[in-house]
Amino acid sequence: MTSLPTFFPARTRLTLWIAAAAGASLLAWSLSDRPKPIFDARCDTWDSAAAAAVAELVADRSPAVDQRLGDIVFRLRRARAYCRFGLVGLAQLDYRALLDGRYAGTRLSSARPASAQGGR
Repeated sequence: MTSLPTFFPARTRLTLWIAAAAGASLLAWSLSDRPKPIFDARCDTWDSAAAAAVAELVADRSPAVDQRLGDIVFRLRRARAYCRFGLVGLAQLDYRALLDGRYAGTRLSSARPASAQGGR
């Protein structure tokens, strides 16, 4: 007597079970009653200036900027995450890096808020 054919090999079934369990736990975590992180108000000025600077850099098609675009976006996302979790000092380091001209080759001093200049 022959057994019924298995539609998925054991390894594939295991992978599907793990993915389903991970998805269910992620859904439960996202629906939990934990407070959502709030963007720290001290970061608003820096974020506005950095977003404008990043927009200029995205429009720049030079190879130097194009090569660093991944790092530029990573720094902005990381700074925003730090601001959501109240780590303003760490966020300021990333915002400074985006605003001090190290990516564009020119200083964006007009976009830098006075609080990001470090008392200069």
